[in-house]
Amino acid sequence: MAEDPSLETRDHESLQAFLRERLGTRATRIERLAPGLGTRRFYRIGLSDGTPSRLIGRIEEASSALLNDFSYALLCSKPLADMVIAVIVGSELLLQADAAPEREDLAASWVNRKMLDLETEAQRIQAGGVERLERCERIVSIFD
Repeated sequence: MAEDPSLETRDHESLQAFLRERLGTRATRIERLAPGLGTRRFYRIGLSDGTPSRLIGRIEEASSALLNDFSYALLCSKPLADMVIAVIVGSELLLQADAAPEREDLAASWVNRKMLDLETEAQRIQAGGVERLERCERIVSIFD
């Protein structure tokens, strides 16, 4: 399914590093899923310690827009922080649902609702840049 084997290898290494550093576990299985829209790549991940036993990993390329311009990265810092918080909350809800099956509906409902918001914000960040900064500067200059 992967067009570029080196890209998939980098994704596997990134996912393993994330799991080790953030969750203190490792993947026993990483399986590429059908591609998403744009540059998104999805992987089904089986975990070694079983809590939770599986995850879906998503690789985004939105960070390239932020790395090109530090001013733009600062402009996007709050939406990015909100996105990170939403991912952490979703992860916690999924962990709770894995431990208490009666919470699965709550976790699924929250994750499904937030997914659209996160995708929209990621697209906005990825699509923005110098033009958005210039527009913001013009708006701020109105009040100077």
